[in-house]
Amino acid sequence: AVTDDDTVVNRYLLNTIDVEIEIVQSSDENVLNDAKYVQAQREQVKLRDARDWSTRRRYLNNVRTPQFMPNFTETGFKYLPMPPEICDYVTKFHREQILEGHKQRREGFPKDGTQINAAEVNTWMTHIPPDKKSWIGRLLQPMLEEWSGTPLQYSTIYG
Repeated sequence: AVTDDDTVVNRYLLNTIDVEIEIVQSSDENVLNDAKYVQAQREQVKLRDARDWSTRRRYLNNVRTPQFMPNFTETGFKYLPMPPEICDYVTKFHREQILEGHKQRREGFPKDGTQINAAEVNTWMTHIPPDKKSWIGRLLQPMLEEWSGTPLQYSTIYG
C-alpha cells in the first residue's frame, strides 16, 4: 500500500492458497509487530476468497441446472395479477407486522454469500403463519397448475 505521493506504507507477501500474509515493510513500526492487524488482514483475504468461491459456485449451478430441470413454458414465467384476497391479506400483514409492529427478524445470510448484498446491508424477514401460507397456496395452485400444465402439490411459499 502506498500514499498519494508513492510513499510505501505497507508491503505484503500474500499466499492466497494457505491464506498466509506477512507484512515485510511498513512506515509504521507498530504494524510490523501487530498480530491483531495481521490477523484482520488474513480474515479479509479469507472472506474475499470465500466470496469468490461462492460466486463461482453460483455461476456453475446456473450453467449446470438448466440441463436437467424441466421447462414448463417457453419463457419460464408468466405475469398474472395477484388474487385480490391475497393482496389484501399481505398488505394488511405487512402494515401490522412490519410498519407498525416491527416484528421482522434479521435473515442472517452468510457474509461470504454474493447473491445479495448481505455482507454490507442486513436483510429482514417476517414469517406469514403456516395456516395462511397454506391458504395462499390453495388459492394459487389452480393458477400455477394451469400455467405449468401439470398437477402440483403444495410444499412451501417463500418470497
